[in-house]
Amino acid sequence: MGVPQALSYLELAQFRLRLRMLESAQLPPFLGSALRGGFGRAFRGSACLLKRKDCSGCTLALACPYAYVFETPVESDSEFLAHQPNAPHPFVIEPLPVSAILREGERLEFRLVLIGKAVPLLPYFVHAFKEFGRLGIGKERAKFHLQEVSSIGLEGRARGIWHGTDSGFSAAPVVVSGEQIAEQAQGLNPARLTLEFQTPARLKHQGELSSYLEFELLARSLLRRISLLSYYHCGRRLELDFDHLLEQASRVRLAKSDLVWLDLARYSSRQARKVPLGGLVGRVCFEGDLGAFLGLLTLGEWVHVGKGAVFGLGKYVLVPEC
Repeated sequence: MGVPQALSYLELAQFRLRLRMLESAQLPPFLGSALRGGFGRAFRGSACLLKRKDCSGCTLALACPYAYVFETPVESDSEFLAHQPNAPHPFVIEPLPVSAILREGERLEFRLVLIGKAVPLLPYFVHAFKEFGRLGIGKERAKFHLQEVSSIGLEGRARGIWHGTDSGFSAAPVVVSGEQIAEQAQGLNPARLTLEFQTPARLKHQGELSSYLEFELLARSLLRRISLLSYYHCGRRLELDFDHLLEQASRVRLAKSDLVWLDLARYSSRQARKVPLGGLVGRVCFEGDLGAFLGLLTLGEWVHVGKGAVFGLGKYVLVPEC
């Protein structure tokens, strides 16, 4: 089975959320972690009926949207992650560039990608972001109002489907398959390709974060992330010959790189300390037989790659020319 066909069982939907600040706010250096943290707290507060500190042993966990989104269970006899407590989250928050200080009345926008079984849960996500606005963002807990949610199709056009009221959605979201996304790669050069990492990429090699990016490491990380998302959130194992693909990936050459390590950190209230978010940013060019990977790389633009992808790290775009 070719890569596009193997990705046909993945379903994704992309959204633009537009907020209006009700108070001035000083934002952290990387907004994604603040959005993820505040949204997660608001989601738990609005969805958890029993108000427990964690989901383990909860009698409602199997029917709870919060437990599914944030603590997707891993069965002990699972093919994947058998020794891990939870699967990857079925969403990606993608912050857009914004000034460090937002004044009252100014807008804040970001993108949200939902994957597989999380797509029908969009109303829960919207409600959680509304509650997040009531709780506030940043050190000052600045309040904001969720104004609009737009659905973004393959062509990049945004169409408003929710308009800041409690009257419901005006239209259904646009849902696309991984195969449709992969088919967008047809015009790319299968022999030479550049990736531009716009947020820090944190990829591990032999248990350590790598400061150097070979194509095999990138391919391995993408295959792992996409296969787990497919298995746990789309209900299908990714039918690809992983060993063959990784052997092909090992022959792809690093042609040029201006990647640098960017140090970032966030403050974790749960851990009461700063947590590093640093990773590789910049451009990297690869040469070789890339044809089998173009679909995976195109899908990776949606789901990101590496640690912290859920709150926007590991975002890259494909650039046709090196």
